Amino acid sequence: MTNDKKEIKTPEDLKGMKIRTMENSVHMATYQTLGATATPMAWSEIFTALQQGTVDGQENPIAIIESAKVYEVQKYVSMIDIFYSPCVLMIAQSTYDGFTDAQKEAFDKAAEEAKDYQREYSSSYNKEAIENMKEAGVTVTEVDKEVWKSAADAVYDQLDSLKLNKELVEKIQSSN
Repeated sequence: MTNDKKEIKTPEDLKGMKIRTMENSVHMATYQTLGATATPMAWSEIFTALQQGTVDGQENPIAIIESAKVYEVQKYVSMIDIFYSPCVLMIAQSTYDGFTDAQKEAFDKAAEEAKDYQREYSSSYNKEAIENMKEAGVTVTEVDKEVWKSAADAVYDQLDSLKLNKELVEKIQSSN
């Protein structure tokens, strides 16, 4: 999460801040729960909104913060890691079922190798991007993620009102 007001270490530090979120009910509910004013906004509007102070901060992966040069108008980055946005490889079941056993084996192996490569690449990219931002004068703050996780737990009580599949969410949580 970035902002240009102050170093954010705990959820209490967010109180009263306007944070741009994706136009996503879970993201909005999470930031509201953490004490911020969640402000959904299209990505195309964010840089100007940050420059003009329409919002105080925003949340995105490091790769986006660095590549879009958000750090040029936001001098604080807090590594809250409250959301996980995976890269997803999908294939139609009917297509996969049409593969021979050898093709399925090759596909599955390639998917595993690509997953491992992507995670290593992302980790390396993030480290380099963080160093680049620090060199540009950005304050990067590591936070106690358990504090943030606990503070956001109340969002799970809103699954029905957020129209989320409670059974699926519980399945995902149990796989961690």
